[in-house]
Parts: sequence; C-alpha cells; structure tokens
Amino acid sequence: MQAQEIKLNRFPKMMILQYVRAKKLGYSESEAKAIGYAEALKYAIFKTKRAYFSNPNQTKSKNKKGQQSLSPSELKVNENFQLYFKENQPYVGGKLIKEFDFEKELIKKQITQEILNNIVEFYNRVLDKAGTDLIKQESKFFNKVWKVIRDLNPPFNENEVEKFLN
Repeated sequence: MQAQEIKLNRFPKMMILQYVRAKKLGYSESEAKAIGYAEALKYAIFKTKRAYFSNPNQTKSKNKKGQQSLSPSELKVNENFQLYFKENQPYVGGKLIKEFDFEKELIKKQITQEILNNIVEFYNRVLDKAGTDLIKQESKFFNKVWKVIRDLNPPFNENEVEKFLN
C-alpha cells in the first residue's frame, strides 16, 4: 500500500535540504541544523522582500524582540553559504540561529523522525548525484537542485527517487 503524500510547504523542505547540503560540505550536525534553518529563513525573508537581511547595519533601527544588533566587524560571510556568521553561528534577520531553531520547526510542522529520515535519504541521493562542485555554489545549487525538487512531497519511494535521478 502506497503511503499518503505529506504536504509540506517550502520552508521545511528548504531547511532540510540545506541541512543535508551543509552535512555534505563537512559541517557538524549542530552547525548543519543551524545553517539549514538559517538558509530557509534567509530565502523566506528574500521572498517577502525584507531589506534588513542584506545589510546588518539596518537591523539597529529595526531591533525587535529577540533581535541582536551586531556591527559588521562582528560578522563574517561564510564561504559556502551566503550568510553572515558570528562565532560559527548563522546570523539572519537580526538573530543568531541555533540547532534548536531547526528542531523547533520540525515540531511545529509535525515532521516525525520517520518523515525526516525519508526526506533526508532522498535529498542525500539527489546531492550525491549533483556532486560537490554544484553544492558548493549557492546560486547554481538553488537553480539546478532546489527549483527542480522544491514541489516534491514525501514520502519518497525507491521508484520516485530513481525516476528523479535519471
């Protein structure tokens, strides 16, 4: 019997894909989860055209609850992700992102460990096929991987994986 498709919006799918991407690039489990959430948040902010991400100086005038004002000298741009980092933590939308944010999103979207494992396995196979050179380049990764798989929903079975990868 075929399992029923689980409808997820793009935020958790992007978050999990970027988590898998970060793991493939050698980041620790904790760092990869923070990066996954930060990347999804960054793209959500871009989509809603919030300008405060693109310039950390602008966050000082828009300091909301939970936001931290950091000067540009405190931030570094990560080489694999177009994200600001402070002390190995992504900084997006005036907030330092932690592994907890990833876990909280899974709970909020009711993504069980079984569903997460299915998605991670599929994304791992996709990224293995894409290769390291592609996953290191964010804009190419976005266009050649994310845009192709963003509307697919779990559970992914073996036939769907093979059909996609061929």
